[in-house]
Amino acid sequence: MDYTVLDGVVIATDPTGLATTTRRHPVEVYISNTAQETAANSFYGVNMVSTWEEAITLLMKKLLTLRSSYDGDLSNLPDTAINTLADMYGWNVTGWPQLFIDTLFTDVRTTCLNNDLVERLNGHENITARRVYISQRASGMLVEAGKSVPWSAFHGWDTEALFDFGYYTPYYNISSGDAGNQRFRDNLLELVGGVVRGGVTEESWPVGESLFFTAENFPADVELRGEVPQEKECEMWRKWDMLKFGWQN
Repeated sequence: MDYTVLDGVVIATDPTGLATTTRRHPVEVYISNTAQETAANSFYGVNMVSTWEEAITLLMKKLLTLRSSYDGDLSNLPDTAINTLADMYGWNVTGWPQLFIDTLFTDVRTTCLNNDLVERLNGHENITARRVYISQRASGMLVEAGKSVPWSAFHGWDTEALFDFGYYTPYYNISSGDAGNQRFRDNLLELVGGVVRGGVTEESWPVGESLFFTAENFPADVELRGEVPQEKECEMWRKWDMLKFGWQN
């Protein structure tokens, strides 16, 4: 995010100037992203949909633009891609069109790339990297284009929760007025606090397993799996050779 909070626990020391000190400590790397990083942006007016028809139209427009503007090889992208994506991501069945779009775009732009990053980092003998996937669905309401829609787990929402929603609190009264987000904040602090206190071992969290985190039923909804987030979806995008286009959505 665009600010630093020295809370004495998660960030106990001002990081300014650490690069010039002689103190060195090995650290583990935790790569995390929210399930809907590329949520609709009302400020820029991009990727916003309110109906299933708008969602599939936006997706078709993205694919058509790519086919018409890209000079390279798109032979791995099937003509039936739109049908495959609609089926895999639950078009018209996920309950909210924006969630469909945001999750799909996030996989291409962030989730799949983070999976690859963790794998590469763990190939280095001096680095231990672990994967976290935040699929929290915030219970608050956000007005987008004059309509109230549920918040999804958008970009930075985990960081905001970790530091008590500092940026959003004065606007949306989150800390005192939203039980769902309070629970998300408290549960995420408990999870991160365990990591900070050295509670993570190879036995408790084997390298190569991913932690899937939701807030509704903590800790029951914290689950280690021997797979990366959105594994099937990422395999499809990789097969189509589409992960190089993440920045364009």
